[in-house]
This record gives sequence, C-alpha cells and structure tokens, in this order.
Amino acid sequence: MARGRGVGVRRGEPVRAARRARRQRHGVTRRLHRPHRGQVRPERRRHALAPRARRRRLLRRRHRLDLRVQLRGAADRRRLGDQVQGGRVDRARVPHPQRHEPQLRGRRHPWNTWLSCEEIFRGRVYETDPYGTRSAQPRPAMGRFKHEAAACDPDRRVVYLTEDESDGCFYRFTPTTWGDLSSGRLEVLCGDGTVWREVPDPSPAVLERQTRHQVPEARHFNGGEGCHYSAGVCYFTAKGDRKVWAYDTARQTVTAIYDGTGTLDGVDNVTGLKGDLYVAEDGGNMEINIITPDGVVAPIMRLDGQARSEITGPAFSPDGTRLYFSSQRGTSGESAGTGGITYEVTGPFRR
Repeated sequence: MARGRGVGVRRGEPVRAARRARRQRHGVTRRLHRPHRGQVRPERRRHALAPRARRRRLLRRRHRLDLRVQLRGAADRRRLGDQVQGGRVDRARVPHPQRHEPQLRGRRHPWNTWLSCEEIFRGRVYETDPYGTRSAQPRPAMGRFKHEAAACDPDRRVVYLTEDESDGCFYRFTPTTWGDLSSGRLEVLCGDGTVWREVPDPSPAVLERQTRHQVPEARHFNGGEGCHYSAGVCYFTAKGDRKVWAYDTARQTVTAIYDGTGTLDGVDNVTGLKGDLYVAEDGGNMEINIITPDGVVAPIMRLDGQARSEITGPAFSPDGTRLYFSSQRGTSGESAGTGGITYEVTGPFRR
C-alpha cells in the first residue's frame, strides 16, 4: 500500500475515494463542494459577514426583558414596568477598554468618526475610527482639561464640550477646516451666553493656569456631564446642581430646562429623539428619564440590581427605532469596569 497524507491507499485507487472513506470512518458524510459560479467563496463570505460577526461578538450574551410603551402624556408618570407593550431589551457583556483612563462618553460626528473624551485631569479628546481601520488620534487643539462629552453642531460647524469640574466651563471648538479637528479655535462661554471668549492656552502644562481659569468672564457650571445638539440648541447637564441646561444658538441664551427637583436624579449622559430628551442617571435609581418639549419629566426605564453602576452612552440608531446604552460596572459593581453591560432597547418610542 502507498501512503497519501496519512491515509492508506491501494495502488490505482484514487486518492479522492480514500479521503471519502476517511470521512465516513469519522462519521462525516457531508461532501465538501467546490464553489460554483455565483456562490460566495469562504474567504469572501467571511469578509462580507465581518460586520455582522463583530456584532455577534459584541452582543454575545442576550437577555430578553420587557420594553414598555413610551410616555403618552403628563398623567403617565409611572415606571416603565407599569406600561407593558411587547418590545424588548437585549443586553451584552462588553470587553474591558484597553486604555485605563475613563472614557465614558462619546459622539458620532458628520464625517463618520467618533470622539472619545478623557475624564481625567488634563484629559484629551481622541478622534476614533469606528470601523477600526485607523488608529485613534488625539486632538489637543480641543483642549486639555477634564473632558466629559462632545456634541457637534453641523449648522455652525462647531463642537461643544463639557468639563467635569465643580467650577467647570462650557466650551466651543471651531475647526480651521470643517471635518479636520487637528487645528482650530477653542472658546469658553461667558456671561448669560451672549459672548464667547477665546481660551489663550488650550493645552496648559500641569503647573500653569488651566483652561477654566484663563478667562475671567467665563461662566462656570457645577460638574458638566453629557451634551446633545438638536435643532439649534445644545443641551448639557450638570451633576452638582442636578440641572439640565439649554444653550440656544440663535437667541444666545442659556436656560435651565430642568431645575433638579423632579424624578430625575444624578443627571449624566443625554441624547434626544424627535424633540424629546433622554437623560441617563449616574447613581440615583439607575433610570433613563424623558424630558418632553412641554416640560414633562418622567422615567421610561430602570435597571434593577445595579446600584453601584451608572448608565453611560445612550444613543439612538439612525432610524430612531433602537436605543443603546451601557451599564458601566453592571451587576458586579467592579470599579475596573470589567463587568460592563451594553443594552439594546427596541421601540416604538414617542413620536
């Protein structure tokens, strides 16, 4: 007998038959066909399904919960669990971030990159590629301070930035060239919102005067958190006084649309859909609250059993049918964030 790739082959017997016999001995009877014209070759199929495979890896542990109907009026100020309507919430374990600096907030921008903000002393903004083809790029021109969130205003071609300090400021960055964040002008909001002053040194050294103290007229907010731009207004939150602020770009005014006396506690990240705001809590009872244009504030959902976590990064899908957010430390409450959970909420939402 001759030997062919570890299989005994009689002289004159085709190697193909020997391989078929080996598959039968091992209980494998399915033939492996060569692809015909029009079929997807394995390597091409893997490439074509790569985004879906990444999604499966991200959402590899799914748990079905109840989603309730959206708020329908001022009388419906009840917990989500009291308003059943057959949607679903999926959750997934997410990998531990590679960088050790907290980067809890980010925002997609018109040129299809994502800004990730470092919540540390002299933190930076990183422009990242969500498709993973380019490495993250620091954008020092956007300032070195304790960043929290960023929101893009494509109408005026600026990016708004919040600062997580007890005397933090509200900033506006104007790129030299729209779509290129490597250079530009950083300004700070002053007074009642009618004036913006340029920050003399956006990247001060450790022992130098920091950005929030460089302009004497700068207006300070107690612990700036999330921000969201929509229809000429940039909304942002301040955890120190539990307020939600609105900067009207046309009127150049800053007003509090939520004064911290309602059901919403520990104001943090914020996003929006069709005129409604959705504000996530850091602490409190781990709820996401809705703020309607007519001033109604009410919880739409709550995460139970995660008191040592916080809700981060709420964002809607482009078609507005799904809401995504994360629980930074999940049920484990680990400070390293290794137990983080990402959720997908299926609508319908209020229209």
